[in-house]
Amino acid sequence: MEKVSRRNGNGSRMPRAAPDSVLTHRIELGTWERDALAAQIKTDDTEDAIRLGLEIVQAVAMPAALVLTGYAVYQGMTAFSSLTDPLKDKAEEIAASRAGQAAANAAAAAGGDPMAAFFGPGGGVGGPARAAYGAGMLWRWMFS
Repeated sequence: MEKVSRRNGNGSRMPRAAPDSVLTHRIELGTWERDALAAQIKTDDTEDAIRLGLEIVQAVAMPAALVLTGYAVYQGMTAFSSLTDPLKDKAEEIAASRAGQAAANAAAAAGGDPMAAFFGPGGGVGGPARAAYGAGMLWRWMFS
């Protein structure tokens, strides 16, 4: 019989004799235990299948949700762009008219009209309210 070694508590090897006999323990189940065990195994298999299915759905659904979200954002930006184009055109029109007005004011001021920088050419383009506002700004600038 061959000696099998193993380590003892301090790390050195100790010789050990092979077993002379082998004891077998057996547990026998009755009908009720076998039925209960079979039901539990079936339940575990079902839960594992459901868990696997959910993991597959999650693995597919997350990238699909990201792609759909990106597409929705793109479509929203396209729709928003078509809504804002008229507003953008109107803003450019207003900016162009104000640039023309500023050029006219500068030309009038250069031509000898000292009030044109505040009121516009002719002493009040935009009506009396604009003229009154300009006069108030001139007053503040002169006396502050």
